[in-house]
Amino acid sequence: MPVAPVTPIVPSRIQHDCALTALSMLVGKSYHRVLRAAYRRWPTYIIHHGLDGDNIIKLARDLRTRLRYLEPFDPTNDEHTEHGLLLLRRPDHVVFLRRGLVVEAEETGSLWDVEDYLSHHHPHAVGVLVPAA
Repeated sequence: MPVAPVTPIVPSRIQHDCALTALSMLVGKSYHRVLRAAYRRWPTYIIHHGLDGDNIIKLARDLRTRLRYLEPFDPTNDEHTEHGLLLLRRPDHVVFLRRGLVVEAEETGSLWDVEDYLSHHHPHAVGVLVPAA
């Protein structure tokens, strides 16, 4: 999956939708299309709990995108920071990564250097989901 020259920023709309916003940006689909696909698969779960890495992979497959999991996350590895979804713990959270920058869609939305984001917000990065070749 080639990296598109432009990635529209998708803002958060409801609680626990960080995976939906990040996946929307990764696959280039609208938030509503990703939300509908998630709702078809998990009608009530998605609104109350969000998605973990395994479920993000399943949802991406429903949207015709294959993802693979790389762990542990290494912010100095270009393969990890070029284009993907960063999975975080404590609290569980997902953000979109593109060329070493983090798009944080929650609250007012913000753009961060990946290492600054990790040191300031989420030091517990566990892995990254990247498009499969």
